[in-house]
Amino acid sequence: MVGTNSFSETLQNTPITATEFAGAQLAEAQIDSLLKLPQGVPNFSQSHTGLRSFADNYVIRGLGNTDFLSDPAVVVYLDDAPFGDGISYTPDLLSVDHLEVYRGPQGSRFGKNAEAGVINIVSRNAIAKIPADRRRVITSHNAFGYFAAAYGFEFIAPLGVSTESEASARDIAGIITQIKTQKIPAVFLENISDPRLIRQIAAETGARIGGTLYSDSLTGEKGDAPTYIDMVRHNIRALTSALAN
Repeated sequence: MVGTNSFSETLQNTPITATEFAGAQLAEAQIDSLLKLPQGVPNFSQSHTGLRSFADNYVIRGLGNTDFLSDPAVVVYLDDAPFGDGISYTPDLLSVDHLEVYRGPQGSRFGKNAEAGVINIVSRNAIAKIPADRRRVITSHNAFGYFAAAYGFEFIAPLGVSTESEASARDIAGIITQIKTQKIPAVFLENISDPRLIRQIAAETGARIGGTLYSDSLTGEKGDAPTYIDMVRHNIRALTSALAN
């Protein structure tokens, strides 16, 4: 989803040119600063030229922030807040959830005129609110290594439970023991469809039962995770909802 001050929509349905990165993708590409962003974004560059030589000058499609007293042609947004001048924002990309670069005029979308485009940065504030000792969940998925590394979560497989069939009463008893022994605050198990078993796990352990996490496949266009970025956002929302104090 594309988040803005005024509305949200799926990025793939947005009739503009954009490049998007999840936090894990930035880390993998070793892009830890806006100064390195040109290596991953077409028609984007950064320099220290013009009257703004004391600040960072971002250029999209040949238009940049060169006139000292004018509105910048490329606006940096951090968590929906615009930085009117390159000197107002540090170029370091630390604790980033995802980043989007929009090429082309963005006045109607972001509420502030940006003749050349927008660098939209969303931080990991939601993740940061979860205490480190609560970032532990049981899930039947086994493809969350990237997520664990990027966001500091520990994903634990349910002992003795098959991902191919409905969990049995014996499986449920084993999961309950595992949650209590390892003090796990949340559980995501897609192969348990019986609501009575879900309530039993929650009642006997105090753990919260989460919804669906997506790991190695996306949904259709109208689903929760039609793109990679949407998948990461959905998982973050599901995890923060289940793990919030």
